[in-house]
Amino acid sequence: DYACNIILLCFIDAHKHFAESTATYETTHALAAVILEERRIVVLGKLQRFREQADVMVCHGAVLPLLGREQDGLKSLERARKVAEAHGFYSVECNSCYGLGKLAMRAGRTEEGLDLYRNALAAGTLSEVNEESHVLGALGGLSTALLDMNLLDEVEPHVEHYRKAALAQSRREGRVSTQELASIEASARLHEARGRPHEAEREMRALLLLMRDNQAAVQDQILVCKELLLDARLHLKILSFESGREELLMLWAIELKKFGPPYR
Repeated sequence: DYACNIILLCFIDAHKHFAESTATYETTHALAAVILEERRIVVLGKLQRFREQADVMVCHGAVLPLLGREQDGLKSLERARKVAEAHGFYSVECNSCYGLGKLAMRAGRTEEGLDLYRNALAAGTLSEVNEESHVLGALGGLSTALLDMNLLDEVEPHVEHYRKAALAQSRREGRVSTQELASIEASARLHEARGRPHEAEREMRALLLLMRDNQAAVQDQILVCKELLLDARLHLKILSFESGREELLMLWAIELKKFGPPYR
């Protein structure tokens, strides 16, 4: 155990480098760090530190697909889920099911993805962690998928929950979170799908205003925010030229321009 603990301490810097490398897409360095993370997972298992091991496996499983190792990422998430289910780590089960749901959706396995998102949310509500931040991914993924499939009766309570949980996260962090922005877009989509275009426009204006007034937070998540605006244009009729809402479309274009080209 002593030797394992010494080895584990050596992985602390590697973990930091792993996060920095993958965040900046330095693939060569990231792949080297991935190997160290895989060894760290083994050491944590030998030390029976199963909660920490499962957390690392979830992060590992989320990053590997970005490096072209989707099947390895899938296996890591499935292992994390099994460990979480065996030990009652509901927040880890929530995160692993969410990651598996994303991969299923990306592969076109829509029903499987929906079930995994639902499982993630169910596990999140039982979580031993006394906050809702860990369920935001599941709420966002499930809300988006249900909206895409026009399952409005099921999605409505989830969007409301998503809005409240995302707002609470922003307040905890003292700054606007990308989850709050995404939850507003989901709310706008729901209003429009329910035949309430004026409410959808109100939500979209609120989103654009938050972006305008919180440039520091937006620039920290520039890729996420840019994709959010592009998705809003793709899904919301109120942002089409045919809607006649020229002022709203201009406000949208002003915010998008801050992120630079290319545009969809």
